[in-house]
Amino acid sequence: MKKMNAWGVLSLISRIPNELQPLLQDYAAGICSALPDVISGIYLQGSIALDGFIPGRSDIDFITVISRQLLEEELRELHAIHEQLKAKHSCYSVMEGQYTTSAHLSHSIQTPMIQFPKYFYGEYKGLTNGNIDSTSLWILKNHGITLHGAKPQHLLIDVDWPDLLIAMKYNLHKYWTEKAGHYESFVQDHWVDDTVLTLGRIMYTLEHKQIVTKDQGGLFLLQLVSDEWHPLIQEAIRIRRGDGSPSVFVSNKERAIQTQSFVNYMIHICNETYKLLD
Repeated sequence: MKKMNAWGVLSLISRIPNELQPLLQDYAAGICSALPDVISGIYLQGSIALDGFIPGRSDIDFITVISRQLLEEELRELHAIHEQLKAKHSCYSVMEGQYTTSAHLSHSIQTPMIQFPKYFYGEYKGLTNGNIDSTSLWILKNHGITLHGAKPQHLLIDVDWPDLLIAMKYNLHKYWTEKAGHYESFVQDHWVDDTVLTLGRIMYTLEHKQIVTKDQGGLFLLQLVSDEWHPLIQEAIRIRRGDGSPSVFVSNKERAIQTQSFVNYMIHICNETYKLLD
């Protein structure tokens, strides 16, 4: 395999946390060296792109654009690179993303049967159709970080507010509506902050037609909802920031029940405020 200096592929980017740069240097250099005629671009979206990465709580979300479907031999090379990264970098465990083509980004794809590899929390999850969800596309288009290839604004990414609105409706009416029926999930710390702050981010998106970090979603909620919910929101922010301060709740069960009530409240208030059911 041809050797490539990592810094020849990935320049030092101040928006990327220092502790993640060695992993991302090795990732970009590795796949560009192994598949130089296939890799069109490597991008970061998610919390890193929104300048909201929190070690221990955030993922490393990538979208890697390739020029065509990978051959079996190329898939094996790609898997080998990911395994090497897993062995070398502890932060690889939160790396997740999708391989796709520029045709998928522009929604001009005409061959839906073509399959592309996907990784979730560092593990290979098989081949998918290469479609990227609207929220990820929006973050990539507006905030994406380029590790290799053209800038995101040159990719002809086809996503706009109507697409994002559909995604927000799906999140509320499908995903969170189903979650609200099982309060047991909310006993765990990570579910409390993910739930409360994500709902804050959804409401911010509906209000401003922009996507912000989960922390910013929580701060937005503190300005908007009644005081009765503030202890739960502060609890979610406390968990996410990991500042070591004690919980204000008597028990995790009490907190879980309130989180469940908050989910139902947020679904209702978003439907009413933004006329989502009209």
